[in-house]
Amino acid sequence: MDHSKTIRNMVVVFIISGLTAILGYAIRFYIANNYSVGEYGLVYSMISFFSFILIFVDFGLHQAIIKKVSELRAKKNEIAVKSVFITTFIFQITIALILSLLLYFLSKQINNYFFHVSNPLFFNIMILWFLTFPFNCLIIAYALSYQKTTWWALFEFSKLAFILLITIILTEMQIGISSVLIGYATVNIFLFCIFIIFNRNFIIPFKFKFNFASIYPETIKYGAFIIVGSLASTILTQTDTLMITYFKGVSDVGLYQAAVPLASLLFTAISPITIVLLSSVANLWAMDKKKEVVELLLLMQKYVLVFILPVTLTLSFFSGLAISIMFGSDYLSAKYCLMVLAFSFTFSSMSNVITYVLFGIGKAKNVMRFVIYGALSNIILCFILIYRFGIFGAAISTLFSNILIFILLTRLINQITKLRFPIVMWIKTAFASVFFIIPLYILKNILEMNYIFELFICLFVSGILYLTVCYSMKIISINEFNFLKNIVKKFKVL
Repeated sequence: MDHSKTIRNMVVVFIISGLTAILGYAIRFYIANNYSVGEYGLVYSMISFFSFILIFVDFGLHQAIIKKVSELRAKKNEIAVKSVFITTFIFQITIALILSLLLYFLSKQINNYFFHVSNPLFFNIMILWFLTFPFNCLIIAYALSYQKTTWWALFEFSKLAFILLITIILTEMQIGISSVLIGYATVNIFLFCIFIIFNRNFIIPFKFKFNFASIYPETIKYGAFIIVGSLASTILTQTDTLMITYFKGVSDVGLYQAAVPLASLLFTAISPITIVLLSSVANLWAMDKKKEVVELLLLMQKYVLVFILPVTLTLSFFSGLAISIMFGSDYLSAKYCLMVLAFSFTFSSMSNVITYVLFGIGKAKNVMRFVIYGALSNIILCFILIYRFGIFGAAISTLFSNILIFILLTRLINQITKLRFPIVMWIKTAFASVFFIIPLYILKNILEMNYIFELFICLFVSGILYLTVCYSMKIISINEFNFLKNIVKKFKVL
C-alpha cells in the first residue's frame, strides 16, 4: 500500500512541531534567564501537579473519540460525529468544574504542605488553566479525528507562541513569575477563539442534543482503559518531579527540569509523528488493512531508531555544554542527569511508536497494564533513590522504568500482529552509531574554538560518516531517500 499521504503528513507535522519545540525551549530559556532557579522550579512543579490531575478531566476521551469518530465516518454518520464531540465536551467541562472547586478550597493546604509556598496566588492562577482544559481536548480530538494533523500542529505552535508572548509582555511590566502562569491560564481560551474562527460551521449555529448514549458505554469504557494508562504514564513521567518537590524542594526541581527538556528533545520530535500514526492506524484497522499497519509500524520503527541514536549520543557527550547554553552555569550540576535521561527518552520514544499503534487497533487495555508496571517501578525506585541520590537517583529510576515498558510493549505487539521485529537491523544500526560516537569524541577533544563552531563541525563530520555507514550496511537506501523527497515535493501544507 502507498503510505505517501501518511508520510507527507508526518513530514509536515514534524517540521511544524520542530518549530514548536524551539518555542518550548525558548520559554524555558526565558524563564531560566529572568528568574531564579527556585522560581523556575516552582513553575514546572505547578505544571507537573496540574498535569497529573488533568488526566481525570481528559478521561482518556480524546484518544477514544479518534477511534470512535473514525468508525462513524467510515459509516458516513456525520450527525452522530457531532453528537459525540459536544457530549464529550460537556462531560469533560463538568468534571473540570467540580475538580476546580475542590482544588480552590484545598489550595492553602496544598501550597503549605506540598509546594512549601505560603501564597496561594500561583496555584489559583493555574486552576483557570485546569478549568479551561476541555477546550484544548475538543480541538485536539476534532483535528485528529478528521486527520487534520497540520491544523493540530499549528494549534500546538500557536499555544506556545501565545504563552511566550504573554510571559514576555507581563515580565516587562514587572508582574513577576506569575507572568508565566497567566500565559498558561489564558491560552486555552485563546485557542478556542481561534478554533471557532476557522470552524464556524462546526460550532455555529449552536444547536445540539446532549446524548450520553453516544459516548457511553463504548467510548467511556475505552477511555477508562486509557485514563488508567494515562494515569500510570503521568506517574511515570511526573513522579520524579513531584517527589523531588516534596523531598528536596523547588530549587532541585529547577535543576532537574533543566535536564528533562533537553533529554526529551527526542520524545518531542517523535511524539507528533506518533499522533499522525494513531490517526492513520485507526483508519487502516477500521478498513481491515492489517498488513498495511504492520508495514507502517516497521517503517516508523526503523527511521525513529536511525534518528534518535545520534541525538542521544550528542546529548550525552555535550551534556554540560547544552545545559550551559540553554540555562546557564547555575544549572550545570544537572549534566549527569541529562546523560542518563537521554538514554531513558530513547527507549520512551521507541515505546511511543508501538503504544499509538496499539491504541489505533483498540488495545488500550493491554498498554494500560504495562504502563502501570512501569509506573509502579518508578514510584518505588524514586522513593528509594531520590532520598539518597537526589535528582540523579530520579534519572536512574526513569531509565529503568522506560526500559521495562519498552520490553513489555515489544513482546505484546509481536504477539498481536505476529510481527518479527528486525532485530538484526537494530543491531546494525547500533553498530553504525559507533562510527558517529568515535569521531564525535575525537573531534571534541582535538578542536579548540568557539563552542558553536566546534559543535557544528563535530556533528557534521560525525553525521556524514554515520549516514555513509548506514548506507553501506543497507540500513538506509537511496530509494528511500528518493521516496521521502518525492513525498515532500508533492505534499500540500493544508
